[in-house]
Amino acid sequence: MNSRNLSHRLRASPVPVLLLAVSLAACGGRRMSLGDNADDTATSDLCNGGTWTADVSAHLQSQLDELFGCEVIEGDLEIRQSSAGELSLTALSHLRQVRGDLEIVGVSSFAGLEALEQVGNLRLSQLGSTDLTALSQLRRVLWESSGKGSGFIDIRENPNLQSLAGLEGVTVWSDLQLLDNPTLASLVGLSGPPFPGLVNLTKLPALRDVRALDFASTIQTLYISYTGLESLEGLTLGATISINVEHNPALESLNWLGGLRSVDFLRIQGNDSLIEIYLSKLEQARAIQILHNDALNFVPAFPSRGEGGLGFDTEGPNPRFVPLNGQLFEVGGNANLVIIRGPDGFTNVEQISIWGNPSLLDLNLNHLEQADGLQIRDNASLNQLSVPQLRRVGDLEVVNNPALSIADFAGVPTFSRSMSGNADADPNAPGGSVP
Repeated sequence: MNSRNLSHRLRASPVPVLLLAVSLAACGGRRMSLGDNADDTATSDLCNGGTWTADVSAHLQSQLDELFGCEVIEGDLEIRQSSAGELSLTALSHLRQVRGDLEIVGVSSFAGLEALEQVGNLRLSQLGSTDLTALSQLRRVLWESSGKGSGFIDIRENPNLQSLAGLEGVTVWSDLQLLDNPTLASLVGLSGPPFPGLVNLTKLPALRDVRALDFASTIQTLYISYTGLESLEGLTLGATISINVEHNPALESLNWLGGLRSVDFLRIQGNDSLIEIYLSKLEQARAIQILHNDALNFVPAFPSRGEGGLGFDTEGPNPRFVPLNGQLFEVGGNANLVIIRGPDGFTNVEQISIWGNPSLLDLNLNHLEQADGLQIRDNASLNQLSVPQLRRVGDLEVVNNPALSIADFAGVPTFSRSMSGNADADPNAPGGSVP
């Protein structure tokens, strides 16, 4: 049955509209395109006094007009601009709830959504609006009984969006993605829960301010990538599972992560202006990667407020103890990095990789006792290495560090060894000796 005939039957059938709509929704939950042959029948009858009980897809004005009078849609609502003409949302002026996804693509104005209070998921893309003020009555992006995932705000590819004004009242959601909104300069207008799951800020080259995120004390997964941020002022995170700060060319400091106490995975990569990575309260981490940050020159073990770097310390019963819980510490491709100090308490880890740091002179892993894998390679200037506590390595690779003596590894048992291109030969290899 095509959508034109279906819409006509909804008007003409003697079967009560609510019963017909329920049976349609129960018939596989298919998305339904409203008809484009509007007549003079009172369109509010389609909503059975205010409720529509099926998924809806609308791309013509006549299809939207058929929803006039609807207060609740018990399903998804997709509105997608087509070449047939500009869409007006004024027919949705009574709409209060969408209990599935609300997806709006390509419309120039949100006028008409002023009554909207709750949706399951919110997806907005390719819009003409500069702000979201028409959504000022929206309070919740979550529908617990929807039977599918909900709580996701996805705002992407909106060339004119400059402000999130209109979202001030939306305090209930679980995940947020702001992607490829080239003129969005601030998150002002954003509210939210104290413990969101995902916050993804990616491809926001005009973004200069994330202070509106101060409502979040814990974010499970945080991505900040390809933004115009110079600092992370406003972040007050105490714990998180994953933080990725990548390819932010103006970012100079991560000091606003200084309150972070626990993170499973931390990646800091490709931030060309970054000079400081200072995590003064970090107590527990599972994996840390510091890669391709060309201005970074010092990774200290302890706080050093006068110098850029990565610090671990100062409060609590074990003020300098950072257990990595057996995963990864990787520092690579940092063009101007001169000194690396491994964190105190960093004694037993699966993999350490120090690679491709052409200016690195000094690597200090004073507290390392054992590692499943230890890789030190392609550090052209490295000439000082300290591993006084090291007693066992599974797979050892020390390669292409022409200024580095490897005498410190003479008595260290390994499962496999690859040692070449250094200042001296492997003393454990046949014929090897320590000068």
